[in-house]
Amino acid sequence: GLNGLLQERGFKFTTGTSTEVKLLRAVFGDPADPNKYKNRIYGYARVLSVAYAEGMTGEQLPAFIADKGGIDEIRRHDPKADKRAEDAKIYRRQAEDTLTEPTFKALATGITVTAELEPAPDQHFSLALVRKEQDGTGSIVFGTNNVTLVGSVLGIAGRMIDEKEHEERKRQKAEEAQEKKEAEIRALADELYPSAANSAVEPKPMSEPAETTV
Repeated sequence: GLNGLLQERGFKFTTGTSTEVKLLRAVFGDPADPNKYKNRIYGYARVLSVAYAEGMTGEQLPAFIADKGGIDEIRRHDPKADKRAEDAKIYRRQAEDTLTEPTFKALATGITVTAELEPAPDQHFSLALVRKEQDGTGSIVFGTNNVTLVGSVLGIAGRMIDEKEHEERKRQKAEEAQEKKEAEIRALADELYPSAANSAVEPKPMSEPAETTV
């Protein structure tokens, strides 16, 4: 019905045009001047999509907008960015917990921690820029303890650690499933084909024939 109304009034849209944008064009738009209120329509559409994602009804919409700080505040807000930021925090914590363990195998040991490589106060890590030499060895040519940069690299490390742990859990689960399957097959085989030792009665030895005299 909405598509038919827009077509009847001369609005143009594609399959990728969101329902929110279509609705707002029907309310505010002018087919003779399609760019009129263009930015405002997209801003309002953003508000409607966020409200819909959070389960708001039409009656709740005014209070929802007020509670969120207004239309512009909602328009600038990106729930996906919040999710990414929360994931990054989790990965950083996971990397810190894992990499600070003495049992974690380091890529290289015995490096002298110079002033350029000294971690920031209350931090465990700093960053080193390694240059590969012609003989295949590596040299540290720059170091920083910038907390933001270190946090970004910890997030990358935490994601990789999480992926490896996930793959290990999948491998262990597959092994357990295979062992269970093999055990079930052995149990079924024992039931269908009991071994001779368990099912047959051991025969008695034959007595020696009596000696005869001629």
